[in-house]
Amino acid sequence: MATMMRHGCGTVVDADEILCPGCGGAVTEETLSPLEEAATTVLPAGAAAPPPAVGPSEGERLCPTEWCRRPLLPGATVCDGCHRPVPPATPQPGPGPSVPAPTGRPALATATYALVLPGAVRLVLRAGETLELGREAGPAVVRATLAPLDTVSRRHASVTAAPDGAVVRDLNSANGTFVDDVAVSAAITVRPPVVLRLGQTVRIGLVEGEGS
Repeated sequence: MATMMRHGCGTVVDADEILCPGCGGAVTEETLSPLEEAATTVLPAGAAAPPPAVGPSEGERLCPTEWCRRPLLPGATVCDGCHRPVPPATPQPGPGPSVPAPTGRPALATATYALVLPGAVRLVLRAGETLELGREAGPAVVRATLAPLDTVSRRHASVTAAPDGAVVRDLNSANGTFVDDVAVSAAITVRPPVVLRLGQTVRIGLVEGEGS
């Protein structure tokens, strides 16, 4: 019947073994102790005593062998103290995926549009604002600019700063409203820069920013 003993490395071995299957050290009377004697640890002949166990620093791994507990090198698969295999390090969760900074056009909440009328008349349109265009519509400067132009209706079109761009509406004009020469039947959302045309000849630039 086999007599099971504890080797100095902590491995339970058959007393008739020649080499310890745990550490590879010689199995001798000097390196064996009864299983019930756990207070005294006998190291394999010629083995250096392991350094006192210390708590690991943040992110540091220790050898899992109880009598060794030597700090492991990053990526180590074998302890350089007791030469026993060690399990691979558990991957630590990294930071979440980085979110690229927004690029391109600014959000509408901070954006402004500018309409450039004939005569270099410039009007700024901010988020949520609506500007009517016509001979008798909109601010005084719009009326004064468009009043002499008989191809423009009294209430011809409107432009609104909306969440996804500028909404251009035709207000049942007589000669039509166009965006880059495309007729607007009711309303269309555009992203400046574009050219609005009232009727056949009156062109109004719509750009981002204040148009400076």
